[in-house]
Amino acid sequence: MNILLYGGTFNPPHIGHVAAAKTAWEILAPDKLIWMPAGDPPHKALPPGTPGAAHRLEMSRLALLNFPEAELSDLEIRSKGLRYTFDTAGAILARAPGARLTILTGGDMLMSLDSWHRAPELLARYAIAAITRGGGYTKALEEKAMELIRGFGARISILPHIPVEISSTALRSMLRRKEGREYLAEPVWNYIRENGLYLKDIVVARK
Repeated sequence: MNILLYGGTFNPPHIGHVAAAKTAWEILAPDKLIWMPAGDPPHKALPPGTPGAAHRLEMSRLALLNFPEAELSDLEIRSKGLRYTFDTAGAILARAPGARLTILTGGDMLMSLDSWHRAPELLARYAIAAITRGGGYTKALEEKAMELIRGFGARISILPHIPVEISSTALRSMLRRKEGREYLAEPVWNYIRENGLYLKDIVVARK
């Protein structure tokens, strides 16, 4: 069995995330694609105003209604404390002996992959598939991939993709202005609106 793991904070899960997952599904043709919302991501702090894990899990479920091939997992959200990709991948394969796992990541994550927790072991054990953003950025990704291949014997695929030009950071800002609906699946937008997520300005206390 070939398993594709797509993890992220999905804060919120937008149409760009789903489009990237569908591209990888079509190109790599795995037997299973696991969509994994992060609980307490070790590589970056969740920004102020981030909805709780249960909200991000439910938004992911709603975002995937038109992509039934994806399997939503709460493994990282249920885990206490920091959860590293190396640990998550091992836990998945422990449940599927003999399976092969590929980690799907955005190009920005590939550029810092050699700084990840237990990176040499991660790159030795698991294949990596990175989504491009097109343009000159693809060349930078290819150069980084070759560096990782030479340095770690990594197995890396660069997947061509025409991205949706939106980031979660920009979208959160738009949502606070009651904009950005076009970047969300309708059920996700309705959930955000009904639960008052992201829609208020963040007030940062000054010392």
